[in-house]
Amino acid sequence: MTIKKYFISLLIVFLFVLVNVSILKAEESEGPGKLAYKVMKTAESHKRKGEIYEAGKVFLESAMMYKRAIKSEPDNRGYKTNFKYCLGTRGYIHIKKGQSMIREKKFGEAAKYFKWATDAYKYALKELPGERNFKTNLEFAQYHGGTANFEYQLAKKGSAPDLKIENFKGGEINLTDFKGKVVLLEFWAGWCPSCKKSLPKLETLYKELSSKGFEVIAVAMDKDKTWKKYLSDKKAVETSKQYSFKFGWGDKSVSNAYGNFNSIPTIILIDKKGNLYKKVSSSDRSEENLKKLIRSLL
Repeated sequence: MTIKKYFISLLIVFLFVLVNVSILKAEESEGPGKLAYKVMKTAESHKRKGEIYEAGKVFLESAMMYKRAIKSEPDNRGYKTNFKYCLGTRGYIHIKKGQSMIREKKFGEAAKYFKWATDAYKYALKELPGERNFKTNLEFAQYHGGTANFEYQLAKKGSAPDLKIENFKGGEINLTDFKGKVVLLEFWAGWCPSCKKSLPKLETLYKELSSKGFEVIAVAMDKDKTWKKYLSDKKAVETSKQYSFKFGWGDKSVSNAYGNFNSIPTIILIDKKGNLYKKVSSSDRSEENLKKLIRSLL
């Protein structure tokens, strides 16, 4: 089941908003904004040269100078426009660089730039909390930063992200409790027909291999608004009663930590040391292939 990639529309929104922000082109001949304008132009120069880190620092410097200028001239529209532009562009250039790194499959670098973009927009929203495009861009940076970071960790078989989720039966499921076991995570939802076909295979594998150190955790995403459908959480609970492995509730933070999968069921294997081993493609999800992968880790 593939979700609607609404983040594409969000990207279109923030591109439109940023492109249409007007910047005062004329340098102020007098007043405290004159130096701020010069610093902003320096930042633009760094941006054109692809010097993203330097540009980000200088855009922040210019923004703070405009903030001081606004205090001295609260009604100056130009100062306010350029203040907002500097704050927003600081985050935007890091997003663009992060996207470029993803296209080149340099996921570690991409994660770094999206983290900087996230920090930039969090700061921008403290300064201008009502800016909707800043909120949109922050969400975009967090989403793609999560995807990039997961892909980076998966490629190097790094540590699986922390997973502490509410157990269907009460209490908590904590991934760290299963160190020393091979863990299969399946992200699913109660409304998903493909998931309901997948779960019986996992039950068979669990019954056969659990005594050898194999664990299954089915993470239901029905409480995340991205995946939720009418009464699907109740359907998930009813479905879980047929199976003997563990079921817990996922949310947006769990999805973000595990790469923002855009289809379910999504299966991820974790080795005995707690490291990511494989994101299992749909073509590898036969019971036979899953068993082969699991046995190779036991």
